[in-house]
Amino acid sequence: MAKFFDQSINGLSDKMKSLAVEKNKEIQRENSLSHEIVLVKTLSSMVKEDKYYKLSEIKKEMADHLEFGDWVNEKYVGKILRRLGFTQKRRVATGYEYFLKVSEVKEWCKRLEISVDSEGSELSEYTEEEGNQNTSG
Repeated sequence: MAKFFDQSINGLSDKMKSLAVEKNKEIQRENSLSHEIVLVKTLSSMVKEDKYYKLSEIKKEMADHLEFGDWVNEKYVGKILRRLGFTQKRRVATGYEYFLKVSEVKEWCKRLEISVDSEGSELSEYTEEEGNQNTSG
C-alpha cells in the first residue's frame, strides 16, 4: 500500500520499512530481556548450592516457566547463560553442565529486581519502571 501512495508522498515506503525494522528490533530486545528474567527466575529456584547443573535440566525448568516453552532448546539457554556471565561449563557424557554459584544467581535477581525469599524461591518481580515509580513517589 505504501508503494502505491509513495508517488504522492516522498519516501513513504522507505519510512514504513524503517519503522517496521525498528519495531521488530524493539520486540526482539523485549523478548530477550523477558527470557533472561525467566531464566534467572528458574535459576533462583534451582540453584541451592555452588555446583555444576545439567543444561538439559535448566532448559526443561525454563521451558516449564514459559507459556509456549516447547521451542526452547539447550543451545538457546546456553547462549543466555553465557550472556549473563555464567561461562564455566564442562562437557560430560550426558551433555553440558554449567557451574552456577548461589551468590551470582542472587546478584542477577537483584539486578533484574526479582525478589526471592531465604529459600531462594521467587516471591515477586516488577519492572524497572515500577521500581523507579516506587522510589520516586
